[in-house]
Amino acid sequence: EYLTALRKDQQNLIDHLNTELLDHRRERGYPNSVFRTWRLSFEQIRRHEPRAAEGLSLMAMLDGQQIPLELIQKRDEREVEFHMALGTLEGYSLIIRINHDAWTMHPLVQISVQDWLAEAQETERIGEQALQLLAESFPNGEYENHKTCESLLPHARAVLQHNLSSESALKNKAILLHNVSRFEWRGGRYMSAEESARAAYMIRERVLNENDILTVGSLSLLGTVLNDQGKYEQAEEIHRRALGLDEMVLGKEHPNTLMSMNNLAFALGQQGKYEQAEEMHRRALGLRETVL
Repeated sequence: EYLTALRKDQQNLIDHLNTELLDHRRERGYPNSVFRTWRLSFEQIRRHEPRAAEGLSLMAMLDGQQIPLELIQKRDEREVEFHMALGTLEGYSLIIRINHDAWTMHPLVQISVQDWLAEAQETERIGEQALQLLAESFPNGEYENHKTCESLLPHARAVLQHNLSSESALKNKAILLHNVSRFEWRGGRYMSAEESARAAYMIRERVLNENDILTVGSLSLLGTVLNDQGKYEQAEEIHRRALGLDEMVLGKEHPNTLMSMNNLAFALGQQGKYEQAEEMHRRALGLRETVL
């Protein structure tokens, strides 16, 4: 029955976990549902070991599988205190060690913790912590970072699902979306890369402004992803916008401007606009020889 509930919507699962199940072996007045049993454990941990409760709350915002230790350990935290907190959570069977540096959390435990955080009006605070953590930890998609990006991708996708609206949260969300898009693009996952790049650009355009260098960077990335999908006309339009903004904000000789010029030349060439592409490539080459 629990497996059936797990496949249904989240609220149905929470209602199911909250249901009082009659058990003649227990005294009257004692909660005996799975949800409330876990809650008693969580409340006791929160009272006596706040670091363990904080760690569990943060883990509940991530993907429940393969949670790496370095993702939840504070930089200035003593090793013994961190491992004591994890030991407490493991002792209560709220998390399970799967290897020497990673843990997992059962989906029912995870959704229970998320519900308690919502009830305590802590969801936004913990969600922003998780989002900032991933924004700082998820590297760009260069080849040497492939293994790290692949391991963090499920956690990035999990925290991006949380509905956070503060300005700082939106800025971190845009950073994470941009880096995720670069990784997906380099891996040939063009549809999801386009979605991530477009979302990053829209957030930055609203929170920063269209002329901000980070906004233009996400716009250029979107154009590159579109070009590699064969959407050449859309790519050309976006690269023209990015080039114009780069020239205005950074100047005609800035390396970012030269890259935008090169991107536009490629988009033109892919459409068979060879004379325009040649002219743009010659301009980019001449400026690069001068500047670089």
